[in-house]
Amino acid sequence: MFKYHGQRSRTHSPRFSLAADVNLLRQRLMDDPTRPTYHLVNSEGDGDRNYSADPNFFVYWKGQYHFGYMNKGDEYAFGHYTSTDLVHWRRRKDCGLGSGGCGTGGTIITKDGKKVIFVGIFGGRASYIESSDENLEEWSKPIDIQVPQEALDADYWIFWDPDAWVEGDYYYVYSGSHAGHPFDKRPGSGSWYKEPTLMRSKDFKNWEFLGKFMTKDLPGLDRQDYSCTDFFKLGHKQMKLLISHSWGARYYLGEWKDNKFTPDFHAKMSWSWNPDKEPVYWVPKTYLTPDGRRVAMTLLRAKFGNTLWSATFSLPWELSLPDDGILRIKPVRELERLRYNETVESDMVVKAGEKCRLKEILGDTVELNVTIKPTEARDFGVKVLCDKGNQNGLNIFYSAGEKKISVRDEKETIDPDTSTRAYADAPFELKEGEDLNLRIFIDKPIVEVFINDRQAAVQRHLHKPEDVGICLHSEGGDLKADVTGWKMAASSQW
Repeated sequence: MFKYHGQRSRTHSPRFSLAADVNLLRQRLMDDPTRPTYHLVNSEGDGDRNYSADPNFFVYWKGQYHFGYMNKGDEYAFGHYTSTDLVHWRRRKDCGLGSGGCGTGGTIITKDGKKVIFVGIFGGRASYIESSDENLEEWSKPIDIQVPQEALDADYWIFWDPDAWVEGDYYYVYSGSHAGHPFDKRPGSGSWYKEPTLMRSKDFKNWEFLGKFMTKDLPGLDRQDYSCTDFFKLGHKQMKLLISHSWGARYYLGEWKDNKFTPDFHAKMSWSWNPDKEPVYWVPKTYLTPDGRRVAMTLLRAKFGNTLWSATFSLPWELSLPDDGILRIKPVRELERLRYNETVESDMVVKAGEKCRLKEILGDTVELNVTIKPTEARDFGVKVLCDKGNQNGLNIFYSAGEKKISVRDEKETIDPDTSTRAYADAPFELKEGEDLNLRIFIDKPIVEVFINDRQAAVQRHLHKPEDVGICLHSEGGDLKADVTGWKMAASSQW
């Protein structure tokens, strides 16, 4: 029989020490005023030794959404989260990639529905890995793709940031292009730009080279790189969503016919710049939900300084293309599950040249639905995360004369690392008699803004914990506005 011989000290117990360390880390993360609460945040890392980068896959598999991204810790790996509702995420086992790592790629479910395949560049080679377990935690070693000799001989071909999809009886693998590709070892390849290409296979073993992917490019775009591409049908068009490293996220709309893409429209999707002049909205990946919605998520390069966590990802955006051909962007409806304590301030009148501070709605973990009725005002909008004097906030405003939406820091008061200011300027024009509708999601320093479902911008604003005021403002005329606000519950454990 066990006999108790007095109180046992737990001070030196390894198990107790580990639990105490975890508790301390959890408390420090919870107390961090810069750490978002309802955005997906990489749960560890310091942005230096352990950091996160491009999203790599977004797939719905056996009842769960799987979101993966490049993650550098002790070795290269895919960081990996799962969710059943696009709001609450659980960290899964990383997929180790060894010292060679992997670039951005594309993900498909095989035609028989039995496996998930990720196509990428592993150790400098065109390769893929596959998995079939429920949580996609066990992946194969990289398997080389047998690239056709015709592709290898083409002076415009290079395997770069591939995408993959299934169409009819075929698997398609698209390859992008980038200047000075480090894996292009052919003599005389130089630093000039290659061109996007395409190949296909019925069995993922025997590949047919289809040549150039696009029949043409649009004026002024032929010297941009084609990186981190996602290709899919949207409405009555085909969308090619990608990045260039100088512009950030951008997209083409066009026709997909006879294994060729003919673009007829192009626009940027990343309008925000961090203090280092880098695009904030970076490498979106999309997936078609079971109910038919095209949803995108991406890494936000928002620059928070030295933290105990290494990355923040955007809220899920729903993309659609109605018959008018104008891209619609809105937050997914699942985010409404986080709302509580609804507050309404209606029939507000703001005089020209004045600021009107909201009386009941404030905070840095809130959602706002702001409707401003058309007036003679030339510049008007909302300031969030303001101090008591309605200063030093993040200004979200519409300029009728310049036909744009701007999101700008009024003053970087507590950022010791830079004297520059983060900003966003996105083209936008109200129709005759149209209200300005702003859906604003404030999550600590991260602010995402959706404008009349036709434009979106993301920015970060470092602020003091007490600076959580919200005010309306107008120049050149009075305005009328209605505002509904909700507190937003945290979606991560801590």
